[in-house]
Amino acid sequence: MSSVLEQVSSELFKEVKHEYLLNGHLSDSILSALNCVFGQPLLSALDLVDKRAVARLYSQSGREVFQVCGSSGRTYVCPDSLQFCPCMSFSFGVIKRGELLLVRENIVSIC
Repeated sequence: MSSVLEQVSSELFKEVKHEYLLNGHLSDSILSALNCVFGQPLLSALDLVDKRAVARLYSQSGREVFQVCGSSGRTYVCPDSLQFCPCMSFSFGVIKRGELLLVRENIVSIC
């Protein structure tokens, strides 16, 4: 991800967190901004969030991971500290083609 895009994403995620904590939901303008930056993977991520397919898990040592039940029904574990997911979308879209900025499992971690 380019440095400018990383900065934009970081600021946008701060706004998302602030608005959600303040209002309990996201405004249309925030959703539109997210869509402009992340496109289709965002829609898939929000679908997973709506289906309650994401769980934040903590180990006894305090390590945090996200457990995501993907659209295929398979469960994936995504470390919070890495921009990585073992799902096929990440393998194909990011590693092989280099096209997706973040896949849905990483986007849902902000929700």
